[in-house]
Amino acid sequence: MSLRATMVLTPIANPVVLEGYRENFAAHSHLEQVQVIVIPDRKTPSTVFLRCAELRKKGLDVLCPSLEEQERFHGFIWTESTRDYFYAMAEFMRAWVAACRQLAAV
Repeated sequence: MSLRATMVLTPIANPVVLEGYRENFAAHSHLEQVQVIVIPDRKTPSTVFLRCAELRKKGLDVLCPSLEEQERFHGFIWTESTRDYFYAMAEFMRAWVAACRQLAAV
């Protein structure tokens, strides 16, 4: 089982979907082959960190760095532009969810 995959999420709410992923990975014997990186932003609710900690206890390799930890990231990939991209993506997703809620209310 040397194949590894990394999934990166920028949550706009509590990522309950990760529980389903964890169950699927475990059911198909891929739990040890997957790493999940959750990139929170300034508006990320604290429940995201709790969810990630719960999933880590259940065997999912999940990394959820705080904003302070993200500021200390270094390397050729993790630049100010990369960080800005994830923050912008989270903002766009929040706008999308708000628009969908407005349409659903009509």
